[in-house]
Amino acid sequence: MRKKEPVTLTDVAAAASVSQSTVSRVLSRYPRVNGNTRKRVLDTIAKLGYDTSAIQRKQAARNSKATLNIEFLLCPRAEQKDMLSLSYFSTVFDSARNYFGRTDNVNLNLCTWDKTRVERPWARLAAADGALVIGTPDRDLLRNLADHHIRCVLIACGSEEFPLDVVGTDNISAGAAAARYLLDNGFTRIGFVDFPDSEEWRLRKLGALAETAERCGAEHFQCRVSASTAPAPLAATFREWMAEGNFPEALILPYSKAMLSLELVLHENGLSCPADVSVISFDDGVNDSFHTEPARFELFPDRIGAKAAQRLLQLIHGSDETPHRIDVPFDFIPGKSVRTRK
Repeated sequence: MRKKEPVTLTDVAAAASVSQSTVSRVLSRYPRVNGNTRKRVLDTIAKLGYDTSAIQRKQAARNSKATLNIEFLLCPRAEQKDMLSLSYFSTVFDSARNYFGRTDNVNLNLCTWDKTRVERPWARLAAADGALVIGTPDRDLLRNLADHHIRCVLIACGSEEFPLDVVGTDNISAGAAAARYLLDNGFTRIGFVDFPDSEEWRLRKLGALAETAERCGAEHFQCRVSASTAPAPLAATFREWMAEGNFPEALILPYSKAMLSLELVLHENGLSCPADVSVISFDDGVNDSFHTEPARFELFPDRIGAKAAQRLLQLIHGSDETPHRIDVPFDFIPGKSVRTRK
C-alpha cells in the first residue's frame, strides 16, 4: 500500500484559498490577519491534519533568542524640534522598526543627541547592541562612534573621514543630474539653495556641480545658503535673492516643501512656476498644497529604513564588519515645474 504523502504548507494554502505567507502568518500568530481568514486557515489545518510542530519549534527558537537593544539616535538641526513629526524621519523609523519586528527580538529605543547633555545618550549608546543614527550628527559624535567601535549605521549622513556604515541616497550625484537636466533643457541661469553644512559636504556638492558652472558660465550659476530649513528663513532667502535683481530662471531645491516658500515669494512679485522660474527638487512628501507638481528626485525612506536595519543586524551578528556605503536609488519624476525651453 502506498504511503500517504504528508500535508504541506502549500496544500493548506491551496485548500484555504490564501497565499503561503498568509498561512505562515497565522501559524506565527501575526496580529494583522483578518479574523475570518485566520479561522479559515486554522479550520483547513485541522481538516487536513497538517503538522505544525516544525513551525512551532522555529517560533520557539526565535522567542528564545536574547533580546537586542538598539538605539535610534535622532540628531536634529536647531529648527527640527520634533524630527518624527517630519514624514521622512518618521517613515524611516517605522520601516526600520517593522524590519526588526520581522527578523529578530529587538527593543528599538528612541534617543536624541543633545550636545549639552552628552553623558546620558552616550551611556545608552555604549550599552546598546547597536545604533541607527539619523539627522545631522556632529564630528565629535562620529569620531566617538568610530573610536569606541560602536556597531552603528548612519542614515543619509556621515563623513568619509570616519570608517562607519552609511545607508542613504547619493543626493550629490542626483543634484548634478538635476543640473544637467536643466542645462539640457536650455536653461543658462541656474541657482542652487543649500543649508549650513560641514565644509567637507559643501566642497563635495560644489565639486559635483562644477560641470554646471562650466557649461552655463560661472557668472550664471549661483548658490544661496538659507539660515535653516524652516519656511520663514527660506522665504527670506528667496526675497533677498529676488531683490538683488539676478534671480535665476531655474532652481535646484534640497526638498520639495521648500517650493511652498518659493511659490509664496514668486506670487508676491507677480511671478509663477514654471512660467517664470523652473524648479527641480528632492521629494520628502508631495501633496495637494503645491500649486504646481514639482519635478523631483523621489526618495524612498521606507527602503532606506529597512536597508539600514538589515545592515545593522549584519554588523551585530558579525556576518560582514567591513564599512559599507549603500545608496538606495532615486526615481526621477518629471512633474510640471520645469518649462520646456527647447
